[in-house]
Amino acid sequence: QIPDVWAQTKSSLMTACNTKAKFILYTESDKELFFSGALQNFITAAPDTAALVFPARSTSSLRTFPESQVYTEGVINELCSWFVGVHADFSYGPILINRRLIPYLSLLPDDVGWGWRFFLYGIAARLGWELFPIVDDLVCPDEQRANTRAEQLHRMKQLRQNIQGLLHSQVVSDLDIESVQSDS
Repeated sequence: QIPDVWAQTKSSLMTACNTKAKFILYTESDKELFFSGALQNFITAAPDTAALVFPARSTSSLRTFPESQVYTEGVINELCSWFVGVHADFSYGPILINRRLIPYLSLLPDDVGWGWRFFLYGIAARLGWELFPIVDDLVCPDEQRANTRAEQLHRMKQLRQNIQGLLHSQVVSDLDIESVQSDS
C-alpha cells in the first residue's frame, strides 16, 4: 500500500529535522521548472530569520494554472492571509521551513493530507514568527494545464484538507503548543 501524502511528508520532515540543519526545503516531484530556474534565486533571497520562506506565483503566472486550481487556491490563500497577516500565494508548493517548526507537526491529525502546510503557516503566525513570500514568475507546466474533472475533484479535496490544517492551527490549544515548546 502506498502511504498517503501526509504520512510520507511527516516521516521525511522528521528525519530531516534530525540533521540539525537550520532550514529544511520541502518540495514536490512536479517542480522541475522551479528547480531548473528559480531555486537558486529563491535560496539567495531567503532571510535566515524567517520561520517559513515560500515561493509565491506572480499574478500573470498564476493565470497559467487550471481554473479549478486558481479558484481553490485563491480561496485558501485568502483565508490564510486573514489568520497570518500576510497577503500572498501560499499554495505553490515548495517551502523553506525553519526546523524549529517541525516538532509542531506532532499536533496534527493523521487525516490532514495537504493541510499540513497551512497548519505550519498558522502556527508560525500564532508564535509570532516571520512568514516570507518571494514572488516570482512560476508558470504551470504544459502537461498540468488541463482543467479535467479529475483535476477539479483533486483540487476540492486539497482545499478541504488545506482548510482543515489552517483551522487546526487556530484551534489547537495554547497548552498543546506550550507542550511542544517544552519538549523541543
